[in-house]
Amino acid sequence: LFDTTPLIKFHILLRNTARDHRLKMAFPTNIKNGKIVAEMPFEYVERPSYLDNSRPIPQKLLRIFIGARECGKEYTFPMKDFVAITNDSQIFSVMTRGISEYEVRGKTIFVTLLRAIGWIARGDLKLRHGDAGPFMYTPEAQCLRETEYEIAVFLGKGGVQDSAITKWAQIFHNPPMVVKISESSGRDTDEFSLGSMENSNLKLTALKIAENGDGIVVRFFNPYNKTVSLKLPGDNWKCFKTDLLENPIEEISNVIEIVPHEIVTLKFNITSFNEEYQIPVFDLLTPELKLPENKRITDDVVKPEKLKLLEDKMKQLSNHLTELKSTIKKRKGLAYHEAMFDFYRSKRTYLEAKISLLLNKERVAKDGDERIKLVKEIEKVGIQLNDTRIKRRAYEYILDYWKAVL
Repeated sequence: LFDTTPLIKFHILLRNTARDHRLKMAFPTNIKNGKIVAEMPFEYVERPSYLDNSRPIPQKLLRIFIGARECGKEYTFPMKDFVAITNDSQIFSVMTRGISEYEVRGKTIFVTLLRAIGWIARGDLKLRHGDAGPFMYTPEAQCLRETEYEIAVFLGKGGVQDSAITKWAQIFHNPPMVVKISESSGRDTDEFSLGSMENSNLKLTALKIAENGDGIVVRFFNPYNKTVSLKLPGDNWKCFKTDLLENPIEEISNVIEIVPHEIVTLKFNITSFNEEYQIPVFDLLTPELKLPENKRITDDVVKPEKLKLLEDKMKQLSNHLTELKSTIKKRKGLAYHEAMFDFYRSKRTYLEAKISLLLNKERVAKDGDERIKLVKEIEKVGIQLNDTRIKRRAYEYILDYWKAVL
C-alpha cells in the first residue's frame, strides 16, 4: 500500500519436498523478437536466447577437448541484478535478489529458484560431455528445506539505454538506510543531505570508507554506449578520481565525463568537509536482519545406503590400484602409459569417493572430537585429490601423444 515505486514485487516462500529437479519461475511478456539484456559485473550484456553447441568439432581439436563441454542448445545464462527483454520501445525486466540464473524462451523469461541435486559432476548428463570435476555425493544440495525469495518486475517505455531500469534496479537492490541524528546537533529541519550526485543512469557498485580512513569512496560504472556527465556535490567536498586501489589520479571540481563502459572510483576527502555539515553524533539504524531458519523438511538427508555404496566403491578401487601398482613396471611402450593413466584415473575416483564419505560422516557426526578428526582428514584427502586431478589430466595429454606416435 505504501510502495510508490513502479515495481511489481514478489515475496516467495518455497517449501521444497522434491529431489533432483530444477524449479523455475516464468514471466511471460508480449514483446516479440526482443533483445535480451542481462546485467553482469560492471556491464550490461546483450545475448542471444541460446548458444548452439551441436556443431561438429574438427577431429584435430577434439583430441585436446578432454574437459567438460556442453552439447546441444544451451538456454541457461548467468545474471547479476536483472534480466530484460526490450524492442527499444518497451522493456520488461525481472530483478532478483540472490538469484543468478535465467533463461529466455520465446517471449518468456524464466529465473531459477533452486536446483536440487544429490551428486555433482555426474557423467551421465545428456547435455554435457567430458570431465566436469570431482564426482561427489552432496545430499544437502537437494535443498529439502524452506527458502525465501525477493523478485520484482519492471515495465517501462524505451530500451535499456533510455529507460529508468538502472535507477529502479538500484532502488530495489539497495533500500535506503535510516540515520538518527543526535538532538544535540541543534538541527530542526526535516531534511539533511551530505551531498548528491545527479545522474540515475550510472550504476553504483560501492559506497564505503576509504581504506586509509580519510575519506569516502564511491564507485560506479557507465553501462551505456554513450558518454554520461556526472554532476558532483557542491563545495563541501574535495573530490579526487582514483584507481581501484584508491590512489589519486586527478582532482575533480564539478562535473566529470564518464565514457561508455568506464568504471570510475571517486574519493571525497573528509579533511576538506565543511564544518557546517559535520554531525557530532549519529546512529545508523540498519533494518533488523532476520536470517531464514534452516527449516529442513526431513532430517533423513544423508542416506545410509549411499554411504554403503561409497564404501563398496572404495574397496573395489583400492584392490584395482593395488593390482596396477604391481604390474605397471612390467609394461612397456603404449601399454605402460595406458596403465599409468588408468592408475591416476582410478586413484582420483577413489579419493572422490573417500572425500564424499568423509564429508557426509562429518555432517551427521554428533561427537565434537570425532568431527574435528574428520575435518582434519577431509583437509588431507582434499590436498591429495587436487594433486591427483592435476596428474590425471596431465597424463591424459601424455597418453594422447603416445597414441599418436606409437
